[in-house]
Amino acid sequence: MKVSPRSALAAALFVLGLALHLADAPALAEPGQVIAIKSKKLNLYSAADGPRVDALPGDTVKTPIPILQVAPNNRLKVEIGGTQYWLAPHQVETDEKIAVEVRCRDQVSSYASTRGNLEKCKP
Repeated sequence: MKVSPRSALAAALFVLGLALHLADAPALAEPGQVIAIKSKKLNLYSAADGPRVDALPGDTVKTPIPILQVAPNNRLKVEIGGTQYWLAPHQVETDEKIAVEVRCRDQVSSYASTRGNLEKCKP
């Protein structure tokens, strides 16, 4: 098969352009892993915004556990014992920093997530 120099040059420039584009593209972030359980009891949720469906003693859960997804409310989707559950981020330690948003309630400011964040909730 005969290839013209112009076609070969066009193909080489296309491949070079694609390589340069991919080199500048941000890498897809992998969700990370749960590396430790911080609670005595690990609550398991049916959905990212769903109710608690079960709880396991924290010391019986084997880590690391791959995080499959992070929900907008920061709950972590994992698979434990062949079933997918959602975990509250404050109950586990991950290998990546996951920001937990402080939400204040108008009625009582003591509902802040930590004592340090309590000041942010005061009017």
